[in-house]
Amino acid sequence: MIPEMSERLSTLREPRSYKDLCIAVTWFQDLFRSNQLTSLQETDILDQLLDSLTLACKRPFPNEHKVQIAQLRDQISDLQRMVIELRESLNKQVGRASFPFVDDAERCALDEVIATCTENDNASGRVELCSKAFDFHTSSNETTQLSLENASRAVLDLLRQQGILRSASLSDYNIRFEFSDIDSYYQGPSVGLAAAIALFSRVTRLRSNSRYAFTGQVSIEGSLRRIGDEAIKCEQAAREGIQKFFAPLDTYVNGAANLTEAALSVLIRKRTLSEVIDEAFAIDGQATGGLERLASLVYQRTASPVPRRSSLHEAIPRVENKYPPGYFRELDSIHVHVDGGLTGSALVHTLVERFDQKGYPSKLSQIIDSAHGPQRESEPELYDGHNPKVLNYFSTSLFGNFADTKTNLRHLLAELARQNEVVIEAERVIGVVDDEIRWSKVTEHTYPFIDSADCGFAKVETTKRVEIHFSCDIPRQGRWQAEPPLSFRTLLDISAEEGIELGGWFLFNRRGTWAYRSNMFLEEAVPWLVKEQRDRVSLRLSEVGRELGFSCEVSALAEQSLAVWKTPLETFDKPKSKLLLADWEEKYPNLTRFWVITPNFLGDMEQAFHRAMLRNLERDVPVSYTYFLRSSADLERLQRLCESLRHDLAGRVNVYAHMGAVVIDSDCSNADAIKDIFESGYFIANPAGKDADGYRLVRSHEPGEILGAELMKPREMNNLVNLLEPLTASQLEVQGRRIQLGPPSRQKLPQAVILRTCLENATAFRADVGEDFWENIAGDYDLIVATEASRHAGQVVRGTDDGYLLLFDRSVDALLCARKLQWEVNNYNARLRDDLLPIPRQAIALDMGTVYRVTRAHGLDLTGRCLVRCLQLLETTPPGEVRMTNSFVEAVRAVLPRKKFDKAVVRVSKLAFLGSQEESQIWMLDLDINAKPILAVPDSVSV
Repeated sequence: MIPEMSERLSTLREPRSYKDLCIAVTWFQDLFRSNQLTSLQETDILDQLLDSLTLACKRPFPNEHKVQIAQLRDQISDLQRMVIELRESLNKQVGRASFPFVDDAERCALDEVIATCTENDNASGRVELCSKAFDFHTSSNETTQLSLENASRAVLDLLRQQGILRSASLSDYNIRFEFSDIDSYYQGPSVGLAAAIALFSRVTRLRSNSRYAFTGQVSIEGSLRRIGDEAIKCEQAAREGIQKFFAPLDTYVNGAANLTEAALSVLIRKRTLSEVIDEAFAIDGQATGGLERLASLVYQRTASPVPRRSSLHEAIPRVENKYPPGYFRELDSIHVHVDGGLTGSALVHTLVERFDQKGYPSKLSQIIDSAHGPQRESEPELYDGHNPKVLNYFSTSLFGNFADTKTNLRHLLAELARQNEVVIEAERVIGVVDDEIRWSKVTEHTYPFIDSADCGFAKVETTKRVEIHFSCDIPRQGRWQAEPPLSFRTLLDISAEEGIELGGWFLFNRRGTWAYRSNMFLEEAVPWLVKEQRDRVSLRLSEVGRELGFSCEVSALAEQSLAVWKTPLETFDKPKSKLLLADWEEKYPNLTRFWVITPNFLGDMEQAFHRAMLRNLERDVPVSYTYFLRSSADLERLQRLCESLRHDLAGRVNVYAHMGAVVIDSDCSNADAIKDIFESGYFIANPAGKDADGYRLVRSHEPGEILGAELMKPREMNNLVNLLEPLTASQLEVQGRRIQLGPPSRQKLPQAVILRTCLENATAFRADVGEDFWENIAGDYDLIVATEASRHAGQVVRGTDDGYLLLFDRSVDALLCARKLQWEVNNYNARLRDDLLPIPRQAIALDMGTVYRVTRAHGLDLTGRCLVRCLQLLETTPPGEVRMTNSFVEAVRAVLPRKKFDKAVVRVSKLAFLGSQEESQIWMLDLDINAKPILAVPDSVSV
């Protein structure tokens, strides 16, 4: 009947004349007389048709039809009462199943088992049996009792796996099985499968066909086991008009040949309870495709208005909303929704209770019904990512600020990852519109998104920035106490006539109120336009309310979509990209302080980070930046960045007043702590604040380069902030460096990498050009050395009259730094005007070995034969070249692709170092070779 009724629905949705009304009412009356209505889906479609006819009768008709129209209204009211009575009758069938039994006279008959299941604090875990026809004592039939208990356990476990029930333990429930009209009972286990189907039906409120029968045992694991008297039962089922007779797979294996053709035509053999449920609850002959999709398919095939889902409310746990109206829609608050169908509701209910107990305000709302709108039809891909196939409930949780929301989302997504068709949304309230407009000062374009990398699961990419909800609240009173006053057709017509393309309307289950809500997605929200649309909808609904006798409150809510996920989820293990990291820095809400804990602070290398700094320095209250650095080279590089920012801001902001630096003293600090701080590097927003948020930088294979970042865990961030916060106390009038005294000692650095530079004829050149010109040239050269040393994780140990001594932890970093130093000096000279003097050509020497850190009168210094060897090599290196010892080349070759690296180095000579009788091979770096092949350096390289 459903296809025929759906077709009739499309033709009778809007009767245009008195004749159309008469035809529609007559069709209804004939339908009831035919006794063909057997399902709740059919009654739901009838509700929708009658609702349309009721509204149609209220349209203006010619005077000659007034009496007839009044009569039609009475007839429609009678039909509506008949639909209600039919629905109540069908509802009573929930939890029923037929099964065959064999009495003492070896005659087979069909009986019904009716299941009830309650869950409460006083649950005893009892599985009770009784009969309407006679007193049935449980203890007299232990075999049957055990069969029903095993069947109950199997059903509860299935429902728990799908998230429909929170527990699969019998101790949490009272279950009662009632047999109908038999006066004798076969003491045996064959009732197990029928009892399981009846119990499943009772808990889920889903209905099986009344002409199905079931027999067989059910194990605790859900497998089916054969029973006795198979042939008698199957034949009797066929004679009783049973359409499908479900039995275990191993039944009738030997006796199937003795069954009549009629019996064979109804016999359905299955291996497990899940397989029986899949087919027993099929719709229009179509299997549901598994237990997970069962509830979705049932309600997806139903297209009626309210209250078709009222039967779901017993399956969806209730959470009392203890929060006042508007609590979850404060401007700039961030909330997280979990939307889903019947499956997963018990799990979400548990999560909501847990969040509420932890101090995160949460509620669980039930949706009575919904209807699709034109935007959903025109943009199916958008709505597929935002909506589950069936929407029966949604939860709302306030996790606090932006950082806390990301942290809690990570845990929430992990718990829901394996559910099916559950949507998780994080949204920020940007506007509330009723008689007035309240709108956030922070637009959706200046607030950061939540990225997949932030939460560890891939989010939905097809989305829009803003979601608009129109709400209409109507008191449940008077004639509208039990039935909602508005049909979705009326609401969709009004919004369409006002030029508002909605995605759909929903009706919520709220105490004392019919709560209608709509949704609509936009790329950008315009406050005055939302207000205008809200006012027009409010006016139209008020007019309908005056006609139908209700009052309503209409408002609009605008939300920025921060992120959307749809289950089942895929893990996301990639780092946050540099572009998104810069976007986070630029748009972080209420940003006052920002820490950069890395020599590779990106602001002078990446345009996106440079722009973020400019925007933050130009906020109403400029952001204060603090850089934690390792060396004076890092500090020199930061000075250049400050000058660049000052130039770009053209004096609008005092850059130096909002830029600070802390140089970490490695010699006076714990070596492990220094390694933890600088090995990766960190960005932290609002350190030591309640809304602190931070990322650990992920380095690429190229030394000095960053791939992206990973969200820091709160404990990791707190430990780092507590470690470094005391160093930022700039208000102290006197600051100093604390040194731990002890006996004179030398700190051994066994695998130190040394880089020395020397400018060609620097002393003579300085005398020729004079001190003023020399200071300009020396300052520019110093900046080049400081910048490249900082970018390649090196330290400038000291300067000499004609060059610098640099120390590195990794030979690869030193090699690339040497190459870059030569390129930068050449580029500097190539860009000079004719009236300016160039930097003299430089020679660079590289070596590695054991050195010692010592204290001299001028401070800390290095000593060791490796330094002497490198100086001797430097003295033999021609200007403009980079030369390396054999030990250095072998160390680099061990970690880089050998063939590619060998193309970048050339043997040039041999050299006998002081104190050695043998000559060592000397190598030259070919600066003309493309450097990219030697940059694929594993992250674990430490040589």
